[in-house]
Amino acid sequence: MFIKIIDRFILVSFLRPFLISFACIHFLFFIQFTYHKIGYLIGKGLELTLILELLSLFLIILIPLVIPLSILLASLMTFGSLGEHSELIAIKSSGLSLIRIIRPVAILVAFLTVFEFFFSEYVITYAHLKTWSLLYDIKRKKRELQFQNGIFYSDIPYYRIRIQDQNKKTNMLNDIIIYDHTARMGNDKLITSKRGKMEIEKGRDQLVMTLDSGYSFTQEKITDDLGKSKARFT
Repeated sequence: MFIKIIDRFILVSFLRPFLISFACIHFLFFIQFTYHKIGYLIGKGLELTLILELLSLFLIILIPLVIPLSILLASLMTFGSLGEHSELIAIKSSGLSLIRIIRPVAILVAFLTVFEFFFSEYVITYAHLKTWSLLYDIKRKKRELQFQNGIFYSDIPYYRIRIQDQNKKTNMLNDIIIYDHTARMGNDKLITSKRGKMEIEKGRDQLVMTLDSGYSFTQEKITDDLGKSKARFT
């Protein structure tokens, strides 16, 4: 009976800091993880249910990372507190060894290890697949919404695009500047337009931008008699 009371006391002393540590570490990891992925969510016109689904998946993905740290921190807090208040000495004086004292915590950690293994094997695998599928779909379906007003967009290879203003409902664009780097010779080609429209083709493989009322400037290199290079835009 005495040993059961000691085991219950050790478990309760461990579970309290474990749950607190789990909640705090999970929250910190969630904030950090969300900060790196916030670019996929902000300014895309996503539904609230989709955002909540992604955030819940982020929480699930982080669980296997949080449990080991929570166990470590809770163990330090539990046995450090027992040693500080001389409770560990009192328990050892009753004839129990240190290994016997930590046995209930070791059994609990063993169950958590088995739980984490199967959780990572089945739940985390599905959560990762679901998360990256949603993020990929968002990036393709909402590609036209990734442009931010007045900021150059560089995710399209060999192009730098700046849109001063856009209507997200009609996909109409205003004051467009495009640097064409396909020749890989720097800013040798510049396209400007007052108006334009952006849309994705049926297969969603290409982003089509139709420009109106604009100009195209191409840089021409001229070498004079002294060998000096000049540039002229046409």
